Amino acid sequence: MLLGYGEAGYLAELHALATELGVTDRVHYVGAVAPHEVSDALRDADVSVVFVRPICLSYEYSLPNKLFESIHAGLPIVAANLRDTAAIVREHGVGEIFELTEPADLAETISEVLADPEAYRTAARAAAKKLDWTHEADALVALYADVLYADGGQ
Repeated sequence: MLLGYGEAGYLAELHALATELGVTDRVHYVGAVAPHEVSDALRDADVSVVFVRPICLSYEYSLPNKLFESIHAGLPIVAANLRDTAAIVREHGVGEIFELTEPADLAETISEVLADPEAYRTAARAAAKKLDWTHEADALVALYADVLYADGGQ
C-alpha cells in the first residue's frame, strides 16, 4: 500500500515495475491522506519500512513523521540505519534496522520482522503512549517559561 502523493512520472514507473514483476494485484495506490488519518490508514499494513536516504545532514539526522505515524498505527518497523531513527527503534523495541548500503539486508530484515511481528506490534502500541506530542508540548512550554522568565521576565 502506497500512501501519499507522487509525481506522475514516478508513479508511472511504479505502475510499470509492478506490472513487470506481476504484482499489480498486490500493490495499492491510496493517494494523499489527511494528516490526522495517516495512522488509521496504515493500521492494516504488515510492516512499515522507514527508508530515508541520507543525501544531506538534515536527512541523516531526521526523525521522519512516517516513523511516528507507523508506531501510532501499531506497526512493526523496518528502518534504515540512521542514527536518530535507529535509536528510537532500538530504544522502544518497535522493529529492526537494516544497512542502507545493502539492498539484500532490507529484504532479510523485512522477512525477519514478518516472521514474528507481534512483539514489535505490542512494543509499538506501548511506545505510542510515550511518543505523543502532549508529552513534548509540556516540555516545550516549560522550556519557554524557563527562557522567558530566567531574569525575572525582563
